[in-house]
Amino acid sequence: MMWGFGCGGMLWMWLGAILWLIVLAALAWALFHLARGKGRLSEGQSYSHPSGPNRTPLQILQERYARGEIDAVTFDDMLARLRASEESRQ
Repeated sequence: MMWGFGCGGMLWMWLGAILWLIVLAALAWALFHLARGKGRLSEGQSYSHPSGPNRTPLQILQERYARGEIDAVTFDDMLARLRASEESRQ
């Protein structure tokens, strides 16, 4: 029963809807800025490899073999390909 005054809970319904829109907009804004900041580098950082940018392909191959990333057969195959490509360049 409304007792003849006002529009009942209509005002609170609209205020609640507006509040939820504000909450969702803030959440979307926060997620956007978090996702956008993932690929950024802070001052003093670089994308270079920690071991240094001056490693040769042979050194990289040897490091991968030493870490166990590749087996002996793969190492030999890749080594042969590296040597063949170096010979073709010279």
